[in-house]
Amino acid sequence: MRKACDSPIRPKGLGVVNLRDDRFGLLLILSSLAVIAVISGLHVWSQIDARLAQNRAQGLSLARLLAENDVDQLLPPPGRQGPLDVIKATESNPDFAYAVIAGIDGSTLGQVTAPDVIAPSADLPAAPADWIGERSLAASVNGRQVREFIAPIISQGERVAHVRIGFLDPGLPNYIEQASLLGMMALPVFLLTPLAYFLIRRGVRPLADACAQLNELVSGQRIDTVHIEATGEVGEFIRGFNRFMEFAKSRIVELEHERTAIVASSKVVSYQKSRVEAVIGSLPDATLILDETGAVVFANRQVETMLGVPVDMVVGHKPAEWCAHPMLLEIIEEARERAGQLSRDAEIELPLDGSTTRTILVAARPLLPNDRTAGLIGTLLVLHDITAESAGRRSQGEFVAQMAHELKSPLHVMAMYGESLLGEEGAQEAFRVETSNVIRDEVERLASLINTLLSIARIESGAVAIKRERVRLQDFLEDAVEAASRSAREVQVTCLVDVPRDASPIFVEKELFRVALNNLLTNAFKYNQEGGDVSVLVEESDDRTLIQVRDTGIGIRPEHLPRIFEKFYRSEDEETQKRPGHGLGLPLAKEIIELHGGSIRAESVFGEGSVFTIVLRRRAGGEGSTR
Repeated sequence: MRKACDSPIRPKGLGVVNLRDDRFGLLLILSSLAVIAVISGLHVWSQIDARLAQNRAQGLSLARLLAENDVDQLLPPPGRQGPLDVIKATESNPDFAYAVIAGIDGSTLGQVTAPDVIAPSADLPAAPADWIGERSLAASVNGRQVREFIAPIISQGERVAHVRIGFLDPGLPNYIEQASLLGMMALPVFLLTPLAYFLIRRGVRPLADACAQLNELVSGQRIDTVHIEATGEVGEFIRGFNRFMEFAKSRIVELEHERTAIVASSKVVSYQKSRVEAVIGSLPDATLILDETGAVVFANRQVETMLGVPVDMVVGHKPAEWCAHPMLLEIIEEARERAGQLSRDAEIELPLDGSTTRTILVAARPLLPNDRTAGLIGTLLVLHDITAESAGRRSQGEFVAQMAHELKSPLHVMAMYGESLLGEEGAQEAFRVETSNVIRDEVERLASLINTLLSIARIESGAVAIKRERVRLQDFLEDAVEAASRSAREVQVTCLVDVPRDASPIFVEKELFRVALNNLLTNAFKYNQEGGDVSVLVEESDDRTLIQVRDTGIGIRPEHLPRIFEKFYRSEDEETQKRPGHGLGLPLAKEIIELHGGSIRAESVFGEGSVFTIVLRRRAGGEGSTR
């Protein structure tokens, strides 16, 4: 079963729940106090507003009533009560402050005041529009603002005096006596608080029990239903929650099965991918796979060897970012544009360094899905190094041309002398003898050429079976030098054979190895200078036997030295061309020596001579070379 949550959750105890409940109770108390404060404030405000309205009505009424009397009526002689005294005696409004009869100049003609109240002086309004109305004075009486109501006294159409009636604005201190009333109003509200708290606690207790069970499930990292008895909306919520948990459990099981299947499929795909990549990576050719956007998604290590670009710089990048060869880029783009069609193969030459190039066969193929309903999903690019094959084709063409030339020359000479025999010169005995000798020499030349070619062909095809025998170097080399010197008697050359007395014998096929050595000695005599030297030297080490053929001849130019073991190759130097040859002696010697498990190398200084060194491996017991 998968874990219920990604990270462990610390279970919460009942103390946390009680703390939350206490906070909730405190919140209820504060809320009830706030309600009481609002209700009390509204009540006080309504009382103040009602007092203000009452003061305004009484003040305006009194001011107008008094203004309808004459000044003499309002100010009776001493000892008699006037309207002002009546007002003072009958006024029951606690907010009443004073009643003043003021002259036009603002002087007080008569007044009555509430206890401890002094009527403030104030200027009368000058504008007729302001003679009657209500105004607030800047002065205050006993710390309370005074609201004054005025009206003019008119006699015979002229203003003779003013009536000023003052009321104090009602304030909170006047309502302290109403505290009991406010308490009676607040008590029911306050008593409702614990009842509401009890009912709420009772309603949410199942949720607290459910929370405790959920904490246990989380701490045990399990997914299960909660077992709570509840009614009403809470009970409906618990039942809905349990249904959701059952659905979640079944869904998790399904997801686990799906995940298992996906993991298994992923492993299979990963294994198949690794096998495919291993197969492609082991291919000898450089192989790249491009996605539909043209970016490289796979490249084997041969890409780095062939193109000289690290694989890390190739994978994840488009060819234009790492390939500097325009023709290769063109082939890749053509393969992507020809989606669903076979692309042509092309041979291109990639430069390795400043002097050499490799011939590469580029095969680009579009990758399509099996059903071929979708478009191009990638491109397969294979780069095959055909430098050797290309060179082989060129060598084969050169070989055929050289062979035709070598065969044509003696045949042309024999045909020419044959035609001469049919003429008048053919009747001469001396000419016939000369013709016979020339034809015999050319036949021997052809036979030697053909035998050499057959020997090379047999060696390259593997048809030659070597039968080794023990050969004593001193005798073998002296016989080879004597045979070569007899065939080149016209060249005045001094011969020297230097073999250590304790030289170990070699194990070779004597006649076949004699052909290789004879070709080296023949060249040493043929390309030597008159009065020159030919030396055959032998040196030994623990595991090698070296046979050197030295001459003091015309030598080989440095630029020609790497090609002297190619078939039919001959230097174009004038001195070389003067001497007969077909360019097969050194290739045949190399083939024979390598057939015996050895190697041959050449060193030369043009105009001074050459040195050909045969290297043969020796047996562990100190005997000659073997494969």
